[in-house]
Amino acid sequence: MIAKNIVKFEIPLFDGKTNFTFWQSTIKDVLVRQGLDLVLEEEKPPMVDTNAWGGIQKKEVSIIQLALGLEIKYNVLKETTKSYETREHLCIKVVN
Repeated sequence: MIAKNIVKFEIPLFDGKTNFTFWQSTIKDVLVRQGLDLVLEEEKPPMVDTNAWGGIQKKEVSIIQLALGLEIKYNVLKETTKSYETREHLCIKVVN
């Protein structure tokens, strides 16, 4: 039986009171740990399949949204309900 190394860490929720730079750094670390650091690039790397890129971006948005406090998340969703792409761009801007 092969044992996997499982690392647990706590992601602080960004609630507007949390230090943004610390939160942003933590989110970037999580993205790297999850193998999603490609999304930190401004454009899709040429080596990544377009379908795979869409999945990677959705995972990134999900991680960021899970780390938002309720009121901040509500405001993000309210601003971006018309387009998933808009939410995705907002989340990318938050992290970069």
